Amino acid sequence: MPIHRREFRIILSAAFAALFAFTGYLVLRPSPSMAEIGWFPGWLSSWADRYGDLRTAVPFFLLSLMWTMVSWARVKRLIAGYYGIGALLILTELGQIFLPERHAGLPDILYGLIGLCAGGLVGLAGQASRRFKWQG
Repeated sequence: MPIHRREFRIILSAAFAALFAFTGYLVLRPSPSMAEIGWFPGWLSSWADRYGDLRTAVPFFLLSLMWTMVSWARVKRLIAGYYGIGALLILTELGQIFLPERHAGLPDILYGLIGLCAGGLVGLAGQASRRFKWQG
């Protein structure tokens, strides 16, 4: 049974909400190590833990990519979602001030913004390529 566009958006919206909450959890965990969670593939955990600041970019990349897939056709909703993801980034980094093993810093915010922008661009490029009709 094929999934219709409306059902697909509902599923994607639910997945986005879960990822949004999970990203908040990841950033506000007492320990920054992704390997300790055990939910991620080993290669992703070791890569993110090796390059510590990239740990922030990965979930925000996924968030903005998924948000672009959910609401790419509605520009105002798309931009509002990016602001919401950016607000999550800022609030979670400020929340790290109160965690003894974590530290809030400008590099984390910059990597999170890079992940947000990269995910949005990849999502927009993917949506545009779906609409492009090859001539020839």
